[in-house]
Amino acid sequence: MTKFTANLLIILVILHVLMPITAMANDKEGPQVSVTHPQVKYILEALNSLYHWNLSIVQPLTIKGSAHSFEPSIRDLKNIFSQRFLIAGPQGHQPWLNHSKTNLPKNTLFLPSSNNEHFWLDKNLGCKNEKAVIGALKAWGLIQHDEPKNNSRWCDKLTKQVKELGEVIKRAKVTHAILAHNAISPLLKTLGLKVLVLYTDDHHAKVTAGKLKSALGWQRNKVISKHLLQISEPENSWPAPLRNSEERVLQWSPLKKDSLQNLINLLKDYYGAQN
Repeated sequence: MTKFTANLLIILVILHVLMPITAMANDKEGPQVSVTHPQVKYILEALNSLYHWNLSIVQPLTIKGSAHSFEPSIRDLKNIFSQRFLIAGPQGHQPWLNHSKTNLPKNTLFLPSSNNEHFWLDKNLGCKNEKAVIGALKAWGLIQHDEPKNNSRWCDKLTKQVKELGEVIKRAKVTHAILAHNAISPLLKTLGLKVLVLYTDDHHAKVTAGKLKSALGWQRNKVISKHLLQISEPENSWPAPLRNSEERVLQWSPLKKDSLQNLINLLKDYYGAQN
């Protein structure tokens, strides 16, 4: 046996030993589940932790700019079509999905459409989608159990956050809200606020003269202005005529990890500093 042959045999033996170890390491990462929306990725990561599923969660496309106006490239679509398990939507934010249904993976869950596509800010829709995700993962054979650790579901957390937001708003005596975008509008309305939304889902549209007039009326009303909440978003410019208000405009984005708790913390800091 030559020295080269001996070394080759040693390498083959080492590889034979390492291959099962590598496979075990890959198994520990868990099965891969893909999503098309960054907020759904945050939520699925939260569920993965709460339920101890050990899934590998990926987003096979890079969203640049607004999630509402994003259009995937050919490369993005190829990546999506090649996934094995996919959670798609919300479809209201990603209308291009409607034109791609025939090419999507067989194991695809479309998050149910609704009047409020920001389901992570709506406890009823949020709980509904949590059940839909769990049902799909079980049907695909990716999870063995649907009981979270400490018996605390993501739905329970969302419900507590909605309650806490209501308590903060009540303590601050907020009655009216001017919003740059409609994401949090349905929730604030359920909490009893009168809401004026400046922009629609089209972040590049102009604010109508009627809405500007109403917003200015609220700002200048001595009673309403004392109980007025104003929220802008990074993707929207706050209209110049409304910038003279003495009330601070809070900047907040619904598209971030734990966005509802982030809003609660912003309001606590703002109204806590006022008192």
